[in-house]
Amino acid sequence: MSPKSPTNASSIAESLNRTLPAFTAIRTVLNTAHRMVYPFLSIFARGLGVDIASMSYALTVRSIIGGLGPFAASLADSRGRKFGLLFGLGLFTLGAALVVRWPTFLALALALTLTTLGKYVFDSSMQAYLSDRITYERRELAVAIAELGWSLGFIVGVPIARLGCMASAFRSWRQGWWRSMCWPCWHCAVCKSSNQ
Repeated sequence: MSPKSPTNASSIAESLNRTLPAFTAIRTVLNTAHRMVYPFLSIFARGLGVDIASMSYALTVRSIIGGLGPFAASLADSRGRKFGLLFGLGLFTLGAALVVRWPTFLALALALTLTTLGKYVFDSSMQAYLSDRITYERRELAVAIAELGWSLGFIVGVPIARLGCMASAFRSWRQGWWRSMCWPCWHCAVCKSSNQ
């Protein structure tokens, strides 16, 4: 695909007008789940019946997974950008579903690991996807818009997750994870319907 031809340029622009807001929304959800752990650490520990020290072990494992990020991210190069996007969302959704289905400490530790790995795969695939479709001179705006998901995840997503925890005394800490699981399912459909 040659980005220089006018028909390709207009179809790419139309596709990005749909895809870029979707990427920002997806990254907001992924980053909300990634960043909500710290302010809710005591709530998660209390809900699971473990102490903060045990929760710190789960966070340590999640941080170690960061070392696997570059290897997992290479999926987008070898299998294609769309595969990387969908695989990242699939890992994230699987991780979020684990803790919703089995609210145990082990499930939470595994969920933290899978959601983080899914986030890393998705982020790198998204960056590659945008780089393939946008000229170098205009790329910074698209990346900046997509990067809003990092700040929106904390400024908007974490307070919404907190409201969900306060509103639902029955599920309490699991409410934020439940929302994290549902959003990527919708976004998978958006990614699948976008061009290549």
